[in-house]
Amino acid sequence: MKNNNCPTMLSSRELCKLLGQTIRVNTGGPESRVGRLVCVGKDFLAIESSDKDGKGKGKGGDGKGKDGKGRHRDKNLIFYQLRHVKAIVLEADEICCWNNSKKCTNDTFCDVLNHFFNHKVKVNRGGPETVEGVLVGVNNSTIKVIRGDEVIFITIEHIKSFSQVGGCHDESSSHKKESSSKKESSSKK
Repeated sequence: MKNNNCPTMLSSRELCKLLGQTIRVNTGGPESRVGRLVCVGKDFLAIESSDKDGKGKGKGGDGKGKDGKGRHRDKNLIFYQLRHVKAIVLEADEICCWNNSKKCTNDTFCDVLNHFFNHKVKVNRGGPETVEGVLVGVNNSTIKVIRGDEVIFITIEHIKSFSQVGGCHDESSSHKKESSSKKESSSKK
């Protein structure tokens, strides 16, 4: 007999206790990444990661955000829906009482998606479900991403993770330029 009282995803209350610590999201696969847990919402978590390959060290790195020559690598803020997180791994030597910049919030995954409207984003970390483009629409069940001359609708339920591509500058102006240049070229035909 199935116990319907079992939770179906990780507890955000429990995850808040790990804020500031270095964790691995999932135990393997294209969505697995290592990073510092920086935010926990009602139905999502966010890590700051320089882990490019999912192995915890990035390419030629030391696992601590530095490349093989001791320089700091670029870090990404990666958001995961809790319903798609199967495991959180915390190495025994990472267990500590780190209390700086804790961020537990009542925001939802959709609230976070709305924050990145008109920004270039990467949806899902790897494999055939990866989409990179400009986020131009968010509603209760889908997002709309423009990639080149394609408009892609993605159901929010199937988004495992997403991150902003590039810095925190305004991508909407470059997106508008791209759209207007396409209109000009199509009107010349």
